[in-house]
Amino acid sequence: MTAVDTNVLIRILIEDPGAVLQMQSARALLAKSEVLYVPRIVPVETVWVLESASQN
Repeated sequence: MTAVDTNVLIRILIEDPGAVLQMQSARALLAKSEVLYVPRIVPVETVWVLESASQN
């Protein structure tokens, strides 16, 4: 089982040209994992990060 934190989830979701290696690593982790564990707080934090970024 692979645990996913907010940083990993954000890297999977966005196309950040300044963090291409992190994005590729996060997506590779997702692709090879059969079971993912996402703690309850991670989706909440992800929404907060994405909303904060869109307001700037």
